[in-house]
Amino acid sequence: MKAGQIRARVQIQQRALGQDTAGALKPVWTTLGTVWAEMRSIGGVERLAPQLDQTVAMATHQARMRKGAGGIVVKPSMSIVWDGRRFQITSVLDPDNRGIQQLLMLFEIVEPVHA
Repeated sequence: MKAGQIRARVQIQQRALGQDTAGALKPVWTTLGTVWAEMRSIGGVERLAPQLDQTVAMATHQARMRKGAGGIVVKPSMSIVWDGRRFQITSVLDPDNRGIQQLLMLFEIVEPVHA
């Protein structure tokens, strides 16, 4: 992993419960930290998820970063925000089995546009 390729600043976020203005619980994303990563588009297939009221794209990107960057243990339940776009982490891999870097498989979450 070359340092010059790791040039994207990404936020690693975790879902938590917060309250809306009426006091009802709702899911919110909290930022655990901001780290450097290599973001790569790998293509994918988009589909509508009506139960979520959003369009999701399957395995659209990969993020490569140093393992433990920012002191964060990355899990598939987390997401990454890069350049204003949210990506759900589907898996966390150790590509060279040396525990130095991690490869995150991602899909972009696209919010619907309501007319």
